[in-house]
Amino acid sequence: MIVAVDAKIANAPSSLPEEKSVQFRHAFLRVAPSMFLGALDQTIIAAALPAIAGSLGGLSYLAWIVTAYLLNSHGASNFLYVRRS
Repeated sequence: MIVAVDAKIANAPSSLPEEKSVQFRHAFLRVAPSMFLGALDQTIIAAALPAIAGSLGGLSYLAWIVTAYLLNSHGASNFLYVRRS
């Protein structure tokens, strides 16, 4: 029995980097799409912001536009409009 335990310990360090690599790939593949969509969303909003501010009457509403976007994108609007039972 001692030999079997020693064999497992001897094999453990060589399998550890493979396991960490697999875990990293799984984590990366789960996080990368959301990071991409977040960056894409920010790019679209940054490009559209001058047109939105212009249609509302000028850059004086810029703070309101950004605040409304941030509240909506972070789910605060869901909290505000949820019907309470």
